[in-house]
Amino acid sequence: MIRLITSLLLIGAIAGFAAFVAEKGGRLAVDWDGLRVETGAPVAIVLLLLALLLLFVLYVVLRWIFAAPNSLRRRSFERRQAEGYRQFSRGMIALAAGDARAAAAAATGVDKLLPQSRLSLLLTAQAAQLSGDDAAAHQRFTRMLEHKDTELLGLRGLLVQAQKAGQVDEVRRLALRAVSVRADAPWALLTLIEAEATARNWPGAQDAVERALKAHALPVSDGNGKLAAILIERARESEADPATARRFAESALKLSPGHPAAAVTLAAILRRLGKLRRARGVLQAAWSAAPHPDLTAAWAKEDVPKERRVSHMADLVGRVWSDDPAARLAMAEAALAAGDNVRARAELDALPEQGPTALVLRAELDRLQYGDHDGLRDLAARRVLAPPEPVWLCAACVTPTLLWHALCPACGRFDTLKWEKPRPVVLPSPPSILALAAPQ
Repeated sequence: MIRLITSLLLIGAIAGFAAFVAEKGGRLAVDWDGLRVETGAPVAIVLLLLALLLLFVLYVVLRWIFAAPNSLRRRSFERRQAEGYRQFSRGMIALAAGDARAAAAAATGVDKLLPQSRLSLLLTAQAAQLSGDDAAAHQRFTRMLEHKDTELLGLRGLLVQAQKAGQVDEVRRLALRAVSVRADAPWALLTLIEAEATARNWPGAQDAVERALKAHALPVSDGNGKLAAILIERARESEADPATARRFAESALKLSPGHPAAAVTLAAILRRLGKLRRARGVLQAAWSAAPHPDLTAAWAKEDVPKERRVSHMADLVGRVWSDDPAARLAMAEAALAAGDNVRARAELDALPEQGPTALVLRAELDRLQYGDHDGLRDLAARRVLAPPEPVWLCAACVTPTLLWHALCPACGRFDTLKWEKPRPVVLPSPPSILALAAPQ
């Protein structure tokens, strides 16, 4: 609408100007080298306008002629670029579909159409990985390190290869470089935490966790749990310096109040420092927060007379969580050690399930009370059939262990031990197990 109004106004202005010139009339004469040209003013103005129009057209034509090569090159480049991006899209789709051959072919096309782009490096590296050509993938990822915009991607590819090959030192080196390139990259920070912990470089692992928390690469609860695990190990390795070990253990317990290993470690350090009352308070506070067999085992290490073992254990488990299975088992074991067989049997009978530990205590109790050696003889078979008890179970390799460590003793992964029951195992029928367990 605006263009139409503008055109009408322009036509009206031209028509008004023409009418004005025609009304005024007049003549125009030009003398040049003996030649005289004379014409009316309206005609002269029209001729002048035509000359200007002709010059403008000539200018446009010449400009197009001189600009044609660049325009053709630009259009050719745009076509090649568009086709290159189409080839890249096809290659990514092929990668997603698991077609390494099609991805490699697309990468070749991208390399020809977009020689200055790094997209072909990414495509060929991923295609090589998919086809199992680790050497080619390593070469492409290494070339990515030469450019700032692909350096982080190349580092991640090389890091994944190093992890698969079990190259611990190389993983740590690449993770450190990745963090230096981008300090808030979550995958780099998490990999650096694992690498430092695996190398038992606890100060480095602690620094990596703190950086991850600052970059919001870890939830606060997870980060505090990892920091607690690191500080427990630092406390254990600082036995020669009890004051430093105590500081680490207290920090770990503050970060994770329900962590039994933190409480047990701190209690052991306080005992070495002669602070028995403080050590008892730590274990009692930890038991009140979350009952755990490791706490009762640490409490039972204190040297007390035989006749006081039951009352001594009751000081820990008799206040809160007295009905917890860990409390029942601890009291039964203390009563058995003190010779109170009636109390021991009462605690075992009150258990909701007769797990392997309860069966061992019950077999020993039967032997002491009734001279029943058959219970001990059949104990192995009955323990196999008993419901599993919670253990420290690795979330990565599902290997159980009795003692907590920051690193899984089986696979070496960091902060993967969780207190839970093992997964059920498919076993032969009970009669066949009993037959195998029976004495020959």
